[in-house]
Amino acid sequence: LSEDMVRQLASTLLLALVAPGSSSSAAFELSLYEDSTCSSAKSSKHEHWEVAENGCSTVTSAGSTRYLQYACVDGGLMELSYAQAGCKGLLLGKSLKTRQWWSRVVAGECAFDDAEATYIKFSSAPPPYFQARAGYCNAPPAVEIYKYSDSKCTVLTGEQELKKQHTKFGEGCLDITAMGAEGSYRAGTKFQCSSEGHVMQETFHDYLYCSGTAHRNQIHTNAWYQAYASGQCVKDLTSESFVKLQSALPESWTTPVQPCANASVTQLVPFSGANCAGSSPPSDVVEWREVAADGCTTVVKSSTTLSVYSQRFRCAQTGTEKKITLDLFADAFCKVPLLEPELSGQEMKVSEWLEFLSGSCISLELSFGTFSSHQIRGLPQEDRAKLQTALETCAGDEPAAGVNASAGVNVSAIQQGTSLRGVGSVVFAGAFSPSAARVLAVAMALALGAAW
Repeated sequence: LSEDMVRQLASTLLLALVAPGSSSSAAFELSLYEDSTCSSAKSSKHEHWEVAENGCSTVTSAGSTRYLQYACVDGGLMELSYAQAGCKGLLLGKSLKTRQWWSRVVAGECAFDDAEATYIKFSSAPPPYFQARAGYCNAPPAVEIYKYSDSKCTVLTGEQELKKQHTKFGEGCLDITAMGAEGSYRAGTKFQCSSEGHVMQETFHDYLYCSGTAHRNQIHTNAWYQAYASGQCVKDLTSESFVKLQSALPESWTTPVQPCANASVTQLVPFSGANCAGSSPPSDVVEWREVAADGCTTVVKSSTTLSVYSQRFRCAQTGTEKKITLDLFADAFCKVPLLEPELSGQEMKVSEWLEFLSGSCISLELSFGTFSSHQIRGLPQEDRAKLQTALETCAGDEPAAGVNASAGVNVSAIQQGTSLRGVGSVVFAGAFSPSAARVLAVAMALALGAAW
């Protein structure tokens, strides 16, 4: 017999153990607690539960009575509320529960309750027939997820679970059940690597096969997904909360995202403190996906409002002083300006900007959020050269970035056709245009830097 059939047979035999016509039932109390070990009572409030042989629970509290029964549907647990005793008559409501919650409740252990936003525990373990229609809620292995109100993932507010149904259809579809103060839901979700190299998450009403049209599409950075899949605390883009897996996703579940994980990407890493000190939440890492020849850079950020945008560094001159400013755009091609007051007026000295491109820490706000400093990681030399070339009017007389200072190349010297000090006996026979001089300077600086 298969495992499914064994569990179904066990549930049938369980009911058969109760003699027909008997009035077997069990009674116990359910209390509320402040902590996850249910050692500190939250109040004197409690509910009286009486479970009949068919699994129907009569719940009384403060003069009200409810009739509840738990059932397993497609491997997911559902709490059903009825209008009449014996769990008959009109179905008044239904809510979803996770299998982890169910396993703790039926064992008489401490469990988090989303409806009360607190912890609950029965005075004793419910009788076996409490599971009359739910059994062990036969389902594939699930990954437990907790939901929190804070970025440190310490204040619990809800519970979720991910499971992968064993079907030959819906490849990559994950069945998600969520319960929290805002209610419960069940849906199908898919993580995939898009053709642009973005981590795409699509959510469907169909939780078995992820069929039909997705009712929600989200773009994540690879940094966010890797942190999420490994069990780190990350932002939940569907709410203002944070989520944390209690165990890493099985490797087979992450296969559709692997092309994104293997791709080379430049990361702008934020830090809460100055000089790149303090915390660096993976949810807030910004990724530079593509740098065009004119310096326009496509940016990806895990965000509910603007996940893909673009930016361009610009040379600004005040009197005789030149500085670098950052322009943001709502599209991916630096065409539609994005007005963000909190990011306006951010300037860098040219020397600071060149050091920043080489990987040094800079204490300026360069992404959405409240971070004091940033550091760029993984910027290819080719992209660095594009950014420097695009700002030749600003950086023309500065040493090219990312190399040893002794390997600096002066653009003006090349443009005027004079000899280059510190670069051997190189002498140019004629003058160059400003753009050609800048391109040549960057190329030589990178070459000399590699030699140093």
